[in-house]
Amino acid sequence: MEHTPPEPVLALAEDAARRHHLHPDRIHPLPVGEANHVLALGEHLLLRVPRTPEHAHDLAKEAEILPLAHAAGLPVPHPIEHHTTPLPHMIQTLLPGHDLHGHHPTIRLLTELGHHLAHLHRLPTRTLTRTPTRTTPAAPTPSSDACTTPDTWTPTPPTGFTPGTGTWKPTCPHTHPKPS
Repeated sequence: MEHTPPEPVLALAEDAARRHHLHPDRIHPLPVGEANHVLALGEHLLLRVPRTPEHAHDLAKEAEILPLAHAAGLPVPHPIEHHTTPLPHMIQTLLPGHDLHGHHPTIRLLTELGHHLAHLHRLPTRTLTRTPTRTTPAAPTPSSDACTTPDTWTPTPPTGFTPGTGTWKPTCPHTHPKPS
């Protein structure tokens, strides 16, 4: 569902389009996001403007981690600009693909995403000024503590798994060994 962003976001998008030598008629709002107003600037750039101060903080963390993830070979957008004024926003490359909202991703896609997330969570973050941290403590579990690499994660759904039910959780050989 497309939406019309608030006027300050549209004004920011027009300014960003001009800076990147794009005519304002090349600005297209994308489906509503939870954290950001999202607008395509032409065919290759994306503007993200946070909806709340908390989301602005998250965007600042992303602006810092994305170059690291990009350099590590992860399929993530390349950040072009990140600014805190006049509104917090980030301009990044627009990746090919489509929105999965309302679709049921395949097991293969979910497995691939899991591998990418595992790789992302292994990136060194010591040099970042906004080191990613949890805002709420997570309860330790054997599977989350023992299985931190794709090599030890078993993304095979159990018999009877129905896509879209949300009932399947990946198993870990440390807590659920594979049958011999």
